[in-house]
Amino acid sequence: MYPEYLERMIDEEKELHDKWRKLTMYIGTDPYLTLDFCQRKMLIEQQTFMWGYIEVLRRRIKYEKSLNGDTDGDK
Repeated sequence: MYPEYLERMIDEEKELHDKWRKLTMYIGTDPYLTLDFCQRKMLIEQQTFMWGYIEVLRRRIKYEKSLNGDTDGDK
């Protein structure tokens, strides 16, 4: 078991990754293509920033796990 703050970070990463995956699957669909150019562009920007945040969260989680004695990153 990890400290509460680390569990929250892990949960946040999982939830954000699920939202990112759903957005990624939406981009390119017929409903997406009916949006105007600005809406489509902003959704792609959102997808890009979400992925960047996921990567930062994953690095933080790995680092925090190492501080808590988890040498392989999966406890």
